[in-house]
Amino acid sequence: MNQEIRSAAETQQGSSEPPASTEPNVSHGRSSAPQPHFPTQDELNDLVRDLELSKSKAKLLGSRLKQWNLLEKNVRISSFRSRHQHLAPFFRKEDDLVFCYDVDDLMNAFGMKHDPQKWRLFIDSSKLSLK
Repeated sequence: MNQEIRSAAETQQGSSEPPASTEPNVSHGRSSAPQPHFPTQDELNDLVRDLELSKSKAKLLGSRLKQWNLLEKNVRISSFRSRHQHLAPFFRKEDDLVFCYDVDDLMNAFGMKHDPQKWRLFIDSSKLSLK
């Protein structure tokens, strides 16, 4: 066997070809390159939520990804304009005050049980719009 290895090495040294790779099944072609992943609507929504993006930044991200053809064809960017609508029925606005008037149903919408003993009142006097 050593003689076979020596003969192969001598043959390669005498030829002008580069030595063959000793790694088994190594492919250097483009076919082994990873394929791009095009996010679905649900994946884009999850990403926006995980990054805690505002509506304007979510729309910007979505439109850029769409512009660069990095989203599935059926992904809609306009869905970020109305993502708050399913929560709107739990809130009221009177003059300049916005408040949640149905905490039990709001918590149910999030799949949580509302126990008033475990929750505290939070007052935000921010002047910024959530739109």
